[in-house]
Amino acid sequence: MPAVLHAAAALAPPGLRLPGDVAPVHYDLHLAIDPASDAFFYAFDDRAPREPQVNAATCYTGGINRVHRNAKLKLFADIVVKDGEVTYQNVKISPESTITDKTLVDCMVKEVEPSQKSPP
Repeated sequence: MPAVLHAAAALAPPGLRLPGDVAPVHYDLHLAIDPASDAFFYAFDDRAPREPQVNAATCYTGGINRVHRNAKLKLFADIVVKDGEVTYQNVKISPESTITDKTLVDCMVKEVEPSQKSPP
């Protein structure tokens, strides 16, 4: 092999794969989550929203305080994710809500706010 080619081959960057006789001693992997991505939205939607709905549903007893089947309570909340815990804070009632039973609405808001979910 000519000396010039030999030197160029020696300076070539390593390939992306380790040789077959080499085993790594350490892995360093960093994953970034983009909250604007579809993947984040769908993963979050699969895990987070069920907990407050379940908690709020315990307030509805039916019977004499029955509401129309099309009645709705729409809430807005700050969803905070910290150390893998999802919490709902600053719960507010939307003007689109049609449930007029104040006791029921107050109970549902109270049940949603402390809702939290740990990662699966």
